[in-house]
Amino acid sequence: MAEVTNATLGSLSGKVGTVVAANWRDIAYLRGTGRKRKNAPTEKQEEVRMKFSLMTDFLGGLKGVIEAGFKYKYTGRATALNLGVKANMAAFTGTYPDLQINYPAIVFSAGKLGLVTDAALDSTEPKKLSLTWKPLTEAAGNSMADELTVVIYNPRQKLLVVLEKKAVRGDLSLEISLPDSFEGEEVFGYLFLTGAQSKRNSPTAFLGSVVVL
Repeated sequence: MAEVTNATLGSLSGKVGTVVAANWRDIAYLRGTGRKRKNAPTEKQEEVRMKFSLMTDFLGGLKGVIEAGFKYKYTGRATALNLGVKANMAAFTGTYPDLQINYPAIVFSAGKLGLVTDAALDSTEPKKLSLTWKPLTEAAGNSMADELTVVIYNPRQKLLVVLEKKAVRGDLSLEISLPDSFEGEEVFGYLFLTGAQSKRNSPTAFLGSVVVL
């Protein structure tokens, strides 16, 4: 942006060709106009934008979980949410513009810490879930004190229940209480672990879907 004298512009203001003349606080300016986009966005570009918007909206409500799950994967200026959205850009079903999030494919973490095995999610009492697993402690770096983060998502109500650091690898089981509104609803379950002795996370394990009693 170039500053010019009022003597040059006089009382001129407005657009002349590709140049705009203006005054701000008694200072006269000339500035060029921005270039107009020659081509409209392609359908592929619009699809990517839609996926980015849908995933940002979904993961944005899980800021704490995403920050915990991707905190050891920061690169450059990328935020945890940036990394989480990028990791889930393939987690969609349908064709544009009828896209839907593929919830079983969602991941909330990234890393190489060992997961648990034989994880099973079940509803055994009204408005409660029972989660059981085996520890898998043979892998290097695993500890019985590694902390679990569990996410329960109700897709119809678009509501989430997050249990952060309520259990460790060595507990082998966890009881999860749910809101009254979850009664009779189908929910999806996920878990990942954060190392107690190392700065590592595990990948995300999808626990399947359960109808809440």
